[in-house]
Amino acid sequence: VGESPVVALSHSDLAEVAGMARETVTRHLRRWQAQGIVGVRLQERSHGWESHIIEYFAVGTAVVTAPGAEAHEVKPPQFVLPLTDDPGA
Repeated sequence: VGESPVVALSHSDLAEVAGMARETVTRHLRRWQAQGIVGVRLQERSHGWESHIIEYFAVGTAVVTAPGAEAHEVKPPQFVLPLTDDPGA
């Protein structure tokens, strides 16, 4: 959210960058008092002007209890494989 540093990295730096990304996400979630994050999409791309520079971009949706609503426990997601041809069945 407003932060997109471009940094040249070696392979040994990738773990540090992943940690920085987690810290950034955690900081934003705490600021918004979010219970979690869903729909995360990660993108990795390199730029033609510097082939050794890789940009990592993450987008997700913070989950926050609406004001005045009762907090409730969200069950873990489950994989569902329907055995019918009708997805609405």
